Amino acid sequence: MMKNATRMSELRTCDIDQILHRWPSLPHLGNEVVCFMSRYDDIHHPLGERYFNRELILVLLLAGRSDIRLNGWAVPLETGTLLLHGPGYLTDHRYATPDIEFITLSLSASLWKEVPSLARTVSRVVASCGGACSCSARR
Repeated sequence: MMKNATRMSELRTCDIDQILHRWPSLPHLGNEVVCFMSRYDDIHHPLGERYFNRELILVLLLAGRSDIRLNGWAVPLETGTLLLHGPGYLTDHRYATPDIEFITLSLSASLWKEVPSLARTVSRVVASCGGACSCSARR
């Protein structure tokens, strides 16, 4: 059975500061890097929640299935999928299976814009997605 997004929630902006304010015990490096693992019962961005991301986001789906929308584009995520998207994307969590497990890594714009080598790497990775709102690869 899948957890469905049935309610409409308030649109908000999401960044590392806000994540750490809600969950201060998450592994993080200052306010520039946060990394966490989630399961169905502790999803850090509840289903039905819509928000704009301010950071570079990488999500590795370890188990289960999830459907999200990025800037209105349907993005199905399955076990083994690596999702990458840059800042400024509207994320809408649609549903997830009860066995979902994933790891999220978020890098703040201040970190990757101020470190020239990291800025070049991020630019190349995002460009390799061909301008799409997401880039996914399966094992």
